[in-house]
Amino acid sequence: MTIDQIIQDFHQDALNFSIHLSGDFHKGSDLVQDALLKVVERQHLFDEMHPTQVKAWLFKTIKNKHIDTIRKDQRKRLLVMSQLTVEDFQDERVLKMLVTDLNEEERKVISLKYYSGYNSKEIAEMINMNPSTVRNRLSTAVSKLREAYRED
Repeated sequence: MTIDQIIQDFHQDALNFSIHLSGDFHKGSDLVQDALLKVVERQHLFDEMHPTQVKAWLFKTIKNKHIDTIRKDQRKRLLVMSQLTVEDFQDERVLKMLVTDLNEEERKVISLKYYSGYNSKEIAEMINMNPSTVRNRLSTAVSKLREAYRED
């Protein structure tokens, strides 16, 4: 298969897969571009491959690139954590105490968003709520936390 055939036949499927995998259009597009660069670098591999093998290779490459990105992000977070001071931990402890003063629904969306890293659409699906309602609850909860933190 030629590079043009690969792009023509699999680009849209690869993009859909990578967007689903990463949860973001721009991150998904970057994953596809990285994978297509590998296709160009390894063009000789695809001359003898069946189209289903090429598609499988492309999807596996996208998945591996996504995993690499996640690992890189985790290393960055660990580096930031290693640079925190005692005061930073004190502030976080205070914040966790303030979160317990929120109502159950607000605690749930705050926890899913800021501690588990889900976006409002994912949270909405988990707790059977409209994404705009989730964003509203998050905004209200964050406002309450800011106010309570100022008072503390």
